[in-house]
Amino acid sequence: MIRWVAYLATVALGISTATVPSLSPIDRLTAPGHLVGAVFTDMDQIIALSSDGVNQTNGEQHCSLSVWDIQQKKWTVSKIINTLPPSFSCGSVEYLPSSHNLAVSRAGILLLVDPHTLSVERKISVEPYDIAAVSEENDIVYALSRRGTRPLILTNYYLSTGNLAQKYELPELDYGADISTAVVVTSKKQTIFVQSDLKPITAPRKNSTITLCMQEDRMMCKTMTANLPIATFRTSGDSLLFVSGEFADRGPKSRNQCIERMSNSTLQIDPRAYCRPDAGVHYSLAALGSDLVLGYSGYGAYYAWLDGLMVNKSSSISVWDAKSGRLVAVAPLPYGKSFTLTASVIQADISEKKRFLFYNAQEGSQILLYDLSELPHFSAHGITQHSNR
Repeated sequence: MIRWVAYLATVALGISTATVPSLSPIDRLTAPGHLVGAVFTDMDQIIALSSDGVNQTNGEQHCSLSVWDIQQKKWTVSKIINTLPPSFSCGSVEYLPSSHNLAVSRAGILLLVDPHTLSVERKISVEPYDIAAVSEENDIVYALSRRGTRPLILTNYYLSTGNLAQKYELPELDYGADISTAVVVTSKKQTIFVQSDLKPITAPRKNSTITLCMQEDRMMCKTMTANLPIATFRTSGDSLLFVSGEFADRGPKSRNQCIERMSNSTLQIDPRAYCRPDAGVHYSLAALGSDLVLGYSGYGAYYAWLDGLMVNKSSSISVWDAKSGRLVAVAPLPYGKSFTLTASVIQADISEKKRFLFYNAQEGSQILLYDLSELPHFSAHGITQHSNR
């Protein structure tokens, strides 16, 4: 509370960001095709998943992976990995650092791809379930039954073989067709489920729930309510960080929204873990190692036709010291149609390098690359502890 009051006082005086460095992207790259997702590898590369759109002749779309060499500043290789009907999504992409593979997942299919050649090394099917999470440490692909299934079922498949390992019924979780369920694995025995309401923006939005389950012979679960609709969540140490998906308008409620943090051991929620009360924090966040937390700050319009009236053109990515909660940098974003920023993504580098990506696939195929290693708050041993207030 003392930290929050002190920080709020600096905002009231108009000096909250006066001494905070302003960051510019070190590179802007445009992905081939319609951008779906992008990740870092540990080989100084960015790999983008994109679609070429629906072919009007045969009604198909191609899903491609493309490699951006950060040092050479160019796309070096691109390859089609899927040909899908128009109603299908190209899915999502993540990098598995232990095996040095890409995991491309869509619905009930997981593709393991060599990031050098972009060749599909292995295909794992979890049909009729949907891929929910991949854990190299546990050698498990986690899959959930589809929305509307009663009861909700979690199935575990071995990542190494694709064989079914375990199957659990989860009667504690909502199975409604308008409820989305996402999974994060924190340890071999602990799994967290985040459930959010998928009602359209014209309907009232409900608060999200967080269910922490321990896996023994059966699942033992406890559910907490988050007093906001969760848009994005990430793990950071022994905590789950999450951020609101409510519209980032100009109201005081919007400006006071923060990144919230739940302890995975005590299940206590800190609603003001990382705050930017002059702008609010919304839509997307990332954890950069154990040192930094990043979140989208700014405003957005309720509807597209209000863009000119409701949008603040100084939206930004805010960067906090993970331990102290101090704001250490701000990265202004180029003006865009901020009413779609609910689809924005902040992607942290998985290597030791202090870098992150920002993109919004609904607005185009541009990816902004930022480097935090030159921040004055960094020393040879991490972030220095002097205050910027």
